[in-house]
Parts: sequence; structure tokens; C-alpha cells
Amino acid sequence: MHPGFRSWLEGRGLKKSSVATRISDARRVENHYGDLDELYDRDSLKEILEKFQYSKDDEALGRPNPSSLDIDGNLYDSLASYRAAVNQYREYRETTLHQRAPSTGIAWDRYLREAKRKFDDGSLDREERYKAEYAAQRPVGGVGPEQ
Repeated sequence: MHPGFRSWLEGRGLKKSSVATRISDARRVENHYGDLDELYDRDSLKEILEKFQYSKDDEALGRPNPSSLDIDGNLYDSLASYRAAVNQYREYRETTLHQRAPSTGIAWDRYLREAKRKFDDGSLDREERYKAEYAAQRPVGGVGPEQ
């Protein structure tokens, strides 16, 4: 979980007790399912939010806990609290960490991940070699390789 999440929650005008609850719930989710930032990068927290879906109908029908968290007390209320914490973390990531690259409109962290992937797997080198080979084949002032 990103350390700025707490101050982001505080900046939204939440009471200290609400901030503490959201942080505690987010930490419990992280301890059980893994780093929220990694989960966000994978699927914007969709999979984890599905694990916390539990309706009033589910409660009335006595359906079991869909998550792997041990929950004492009211299952519906507890899962709603975890969902709220995860949803707020997703909103935090969307509004603060997805800074846009000025000229492209691409999410900056997504751009950096893609650049790292290309560097790590060697595809960046292949692209650069292709561009160099293509440029060498182009006639001066021409459009494509010489025939």
C-alpha cells in the first residue's frame, strides 16, 4: 500500500477514526491477498473486489463468506467495509498515481511499466535494430526500402 494513502484519505475530510478504519481494513486485505499496488497494477483491484461481493439477499439466504478472510460479527457489514477500503484505494491510485504524460495522455506509471518490460525482454533493442536497418535501406528522400 502506498504511504500517501493515509494523507489522501485525511485530505478528503474523513474523521480520524474513519481514516484509521480504512487503513486497517486495507492492511488486512493486503496481509491476506497481497500488495494492493501489485493487485491494482494487475487488474485495477477488480478480482479482489469480486471476493467481497455480498448482498443483503446473500445475507438473508445465509450464504457463506465469499472471501477467505475470517470474519466475526456481521458478514454483510464487514465485507462492505473491506469493499469500501479497496474501492477508496483504487480511487486513490486512479487520482494520484496515474499522472498523465504531458504530450501523450498515457498514464505515466503504465508507460514506465511498458518501457521496463521492453527493456527487460529485449524487445526495445529489436525495435531499435529494425528502425536502424529500415533507415539504412531507405533511399534519400524516399518512402521505403530501395527496390
